Amino acid sequence: MYDDDTEMRTSARGGGFGRALKNLVLFLLFLGLAFGLLYLVAERNARRYFLVPEDGNLVVKRGIFFPIGQKPYLPDDPSLAKAYAPIPLPASGTKIKQQAFAERSDLDRSLFDTLLAWSKTRIHSGDPKTLEKGIKYLSRAEELPTYTDTQRQALEELQGEVAYYEAKRRLRQSVDSLEDVVKKLARARDSGSARAGESKALLGAIEQHIAALRRVLDELDRGIKLDSGSPPTPPPADTGAAGAAAPATPPAQPALPPRPAPAPRTTPPRTVPRTRPRPAAPAPTKPAPASRAPAPAPAAPARGTAPANGG
Repeated sequence: MYDDDTEMRTSARGGGFGRALKNLVLFLLFLGLAFGLLYLVAERNARRYFLVPEDGNLVVKRGIFFPIGQKPYLPDDPSLAKAYAPIPLPASGTKIKQQAFAERSDLDRSLFDTLLAWSKTRIHSGDPKTLEKGIKYLSRAEELPTYTDTQRQALEELQGEVAYYEAKRRLRQSVDSLEDVVKKLARARDSGSARAGESKALLGAIEQHIAALRRVLDELDRGIKLDSGSPPTPPPADTGAAGAAAPATPPAQPALPPRPAPAPRTTPPRTVPRTRPRPAAPAPTKPAPASRAPAPAPAAPARGTAPANGG
């Protein structure tokens, strides 16, 4: 119980101020938590990568520092600008949906698989124009900086396929050019000019090989699998109006079984004879001078003999 009205009003005023202060503190705390949460969401979005189908292209984007939103990804390294440039979407195929990735390496692997699948179906199509599109997708996959060992192996296999088709295309162009050469050499041979003999010799050297190459290319176009063990034998070719056929190549001799390799000659180790030290030759000794024997005394004259004297 309060004694008077003044005391009641003072107590009510103090209780209202305390509640207001408490509500303010709670509001500020809630506001700080909300801003902290928004900051974390914005930072997470700024670190993410996106694959977005847009205007007929597959565009690589990166999030902005905001809870939502992306912008085209422009790498700091200029050498990677081509790897992440917009990629034209194929006219037909699986529809691409937007994808998000937490790391750029995850983006690279996913984009690599997509490009490899697009290129593989087009490289094996057999159509030159479609093959060119597949090669473009494959070259974009080569630009990516990150892929796994399995993806690298698949990339090398497709590069080998592209090398085969490119070699086959250039071989066909070369055969077409050589056939034009044959026509010119045949005209020179039949003209009776001073180069007729040389033209005939050149025709005999290249005509059969051109025919063999043309036959191989035609078999490949018909889907005939070639035996890599034995090369095709070129057929004898007609040399033209003269009716003289080029000399047939002698039949191939049956392959002889390989001779066993001779065993390597081993040179016995050279033994160095042991030399015993020769005894030192004794120093030459001077022969001692022969002692002179005393001269024999003259013999005494015999008795009865007179000494021989001058008298």
